[in-house]
Amino acid sequence: MYTWVQDVPIDRTSYGTIIEALGEETPPGLQLHVALEQEDGTLRYVDIWDDEESCERFTRERLHPAVGAALRAAQIHVEVEPPRVETGFVHMWGAALKDSVSA
Repeated sequence: MYTWVQDVPIDRTSYGTIIEALGEETPPGLQLHVALEQEDGTLRYVDIWDDEESCERFTRERLHPAVGAALRAAQIHVEVEPPRVETGFVHMWGAALKDSVSA
């Protein structure tokens, strides 16, 4: 599994624009994506992917075009993409998941 967290300088409105542009098709290899609102109104992503290659392909082909358009629309300028902090996957479960998954 390829898992990471990332703090991004966008709010719920910009996130909604990005999600709308991405459409409903789940990217191949994505197990879970969670967007959390922080105290300052920016977001933190938590992602769990099958592998880094699937994540990078989605990022390059679908995510970056959608994010770029949303940032331009919101007049948000970001010099560089905020870093992803890789984490070790242990386990996930919950009502939204079909099955419990462990490393």
